Amino acid sequence: MQPSGTSKFQIGPARAQDFDELMDMLAACFRIADPNHPKIEEIFPDIYKPRELEMSWNLLARDNGTIVGCVTVVPVAIDIGSKIIEICAIGGEFE
Repeated sequence: MQPSGTSKFQIGPARAQDFDELMDMLAACFRIADPNHPKIEEIFPDIYKPRELEMSWNLLARDNGTIVGCVTVVPVAIDIGSKIIEICAIGGEFE
């Protein structure tokens, strides 16, 4: 979605109170291709929770206050040989 000349486009971190609106936006994006697509919070229950920690992993794009996009950056620890390395997994959706 391109911001219009009259829109107020903002990018900022998600908060716990944004959970329902974010889940609705993500469901709408995925259900364009598959109307029966399961809820994102059911597919990734460890990532999408209505708590400040998990919501802080989401950077939201808003147009006139409505969530229109999201980039999720999730901390992940992976084992490589005898070492554990902290990395981030990145995903995103925009209406």
